[in-house]
Amino acid sequence: MKKIDYDNLNILKNDILFFLEHITIPNNPCIILDLDNTIIDSNGYFIKPIYEICLKCLNLNITIFIITGRVLNNQNLENTYNQINKLYYFVKQIYFRLPYLQNFYEYKKKARYDIFLKGYTCIATIGDNIWDIGLFGGNGFIIPTI
Repeated sequence: MKKIDYDNLNILKNDILFFLEHITIPNNPCIILDLDNTIIDSNGYFIKPIYEICLKCLNLNITIFIITGRVLNNQNLENTYNQINKLYYFVKQIYFRLPYLQNFYEYKKKARYDIFLKGYTCIATIGDNIWDIGLFGGNGFIIPTI
C-alpha cells in the first residue's frame, strides 16, 4: 500500500491552487479526481489538501467529478457515499468501474471522454496512479507517495 507524502502533497496543493487562480476558466469547467489515496486516505479519512482544492473549485464554480476504480456494487456505493458525505452534495457524478472492466487506464479514459461528451472542459485531473490522468483530463497531477 502506498503512503502519501504529505510534505510534497502540500507543495502540490499550493501549485494547483495557484494554477486554478491564474488560468482562464473555460465554459463548463470541471476537475476530475480519483477517490482512494486521492480524496480519502487508506483509513477512509479526507486528505485535507485535496479537500481544500475541492473547496477552491466550488468557489470558482468548477464542477467536480470522481472516477473511482471501485467496482460498482451496493456495498461500494454505500461505503463511498458514507465516506465522502461532506463532499458528496458538491460532486456532479461518481463513476464506478463495472466488474468486467479490468484495464484501469481504458476505463478511466472512457469515463473522462463521457464527461467531455457531456459538454465539460476538464482543466485538471488528480490521482495517485498514472491511469488517473490522461486524454480528456486537462492538466494531470499525481499524488506524491513514498
